[in-house]
Amino acid sequence: MRVVVLCFVLLVAVSASASILHDLDAAKTGNYAPLAARANNSKDPDCGVAARALGNYCLRHGGDAFGWFAVAARSGDPKIASEALCSQANLCVRANDKEAAAYYFKEAAKTANAQADVAEYYYRAGKCYVALAQASGKYPATRIAYKKQARELFDLAGTDAAYVEVLGIRFENILDWEVTPNHPQYLFSPMADSWELWREDTRKFIERCEDPESKATAQLMLGEILCCKKGGDVFEALQLFRKIDPRHKKQAAWGRIVSGDIYQRWNMHATAIKVLNSIITDFPNEGINFDRNDVKKDAAEMIAISKEEQQKAVAK
Repeated sequence: MRVVVLCFVLLVAVSASASILHDLDAAKTGNYAPLAARANNSKDPDCGVAARALGNYCLRHGGDAFGWFAVAARSGDPKIASEALCSQANLCVRANDKEAAAYYFKEAAKTANAQADVAEYYYRAGKCYVALAQASGKYPATRIAYKKQARELFDLAGTDAAYVEVLGIRFENILDWEVTPNHPQYLFSPMADSWELWREDTRKFIERCEDPESKATAQLMLGEILCCKKGGDVFEALQLFRKIDPRHKKQAAWGRIVSGDIYQRWNMHATAIKVLNSIITDFPNEGINFDRNDVKKDAAEMIAISKEEQQKAVAK
């Protein structure tokens, strides 16, 4: 009897699977009615799959993708529900509604079962709040509030990529405080961070970081601060720039731009040309845009300046 029951269950599962596959095939020919009927039947075990498929079809061909993803988000399957919520978040990003996008990413994180998915959704929600902070202009209270929300989400993500974002938030907060130290915001919430603490934490992170791209970003940030802030060590900065993995071309190339600038200020123009020219030779077929800067164009202009300075020195 037990064997018979098991066989019956397997047959039902195969039948259901074959049925949804038939409906998916029908949708490919433009017949969406079977999928829609299945998606709207909450008792159907494949209703979430059907609604998600309809959402994806609407993305490609037009229609209410957001609505179908909302139906899929009510699925009892955590994976389907969290992916549907993520799709809703992505649609909000497209519409430039970062606040709504952050909400749906957070809901996706709360729904997902796989830890990797939870971390990714919290990370993306945090990035939405970072974007909102950057768009808030010169209003420290608003910027700090958004960054606080972002930091909480990055902490929940718990990844190297999230931690380097936290370092970036601290970096900008300290800069904001330096620019507007007398803003009323700081009367109620004094700045407790400092460049010394930030540098120490960043060095520790670089030592333990297992994600190469996050490490490259941290190396670049630390190097830039060592170059321009009191108590910094320019020689340490140059070492950090040299250690950036060239596979992460934006960080590596910008590190070389900063290095070239240092050598130019030291009148070491031959070294500056060598370092700057390596941007062009090491990344021959790739356009590099870092923080809205055309890196290759910047390198070419800096090389021209160094060559001009060399000619002046020879003329003397």
